[in-house]
Amino acid sequence: MAEPKEGLATERVGITNIGTGIVVDREPFRVSKKDDVGRLQVQWICDTSGFTVEFTHGSPFANPQDPANPKNPVFRSKGPGEAVLSGRVRADVSYDGPDGLRKTYKYTVTIGERVIDPTGQVDP
Repeated sequence: MAEPKEGLATERVGITNIGTGIVVDREPFRVSKKDDVGRLQVQWICDTSGFTVEFTHGSPFANPQDPANPKNPVFRSKGPGEAVLSGRVRADVSYDGPDGLRKTYKYTVTIGERVIDPTGQVDP
């Protein structure tokens, strides 16, 4: 299992693969850009299966697997209990949306044929 990087506060998002679909236990996840304010990265984990987390319309995180596509990362867990870490929030991320509310980052969690589209936010 991937352990959070030492010194980085982590928002843990549990993923459950149930008979009728997928459930995440943090909706939205919340992270911050500031060390002294809150959680700096997300840890996704599912105890029953592997999964994929994919951002397709922008992300607050960098894309470690595809530097040519830095704002739309994909994170993969190969099997049950293998956690996936997002890494720190990018320095250029804005937390304000166009309507003055917190910007929401939609992402997709996929397990086999099942899909869910939760969200996340970046706090100041």
